[in-house]
Amino acid sequence: MGFLQKLFHIDCAEANNCCDKAQYRNANFFDKCRLMLHLAYCKACRKYTSKNKKLTKLMENSRIERCTESQKKQWKDAIQKEYAKENS
Repeated sequence: MGFLQKLFHIDCAEANNCCDKAQYRNANFFDKCRLMLHLAYCKACRKYTSKNKKLTKLMENSRIERCTESQKKQWKDAIQKEYAKENS
């Protein structure tokens, strides 16, 4: 395997990781290049990337509101209380 091939070759797990990073705008230029090269020959990762893009678009277009930290704490406390009640 040549130097450039070793430099740019990634397996599917790493390609999926690069795809996820790109989805959240955390991928650098090198990661994006490696991903694009991998997608050129890997049908499974193209499918994963396509589904990831659709999911991202759905989430961006949704009207979902985030929970406040106090709401999260209330739910966590209620779940822990219920769990303790069931296991006592």
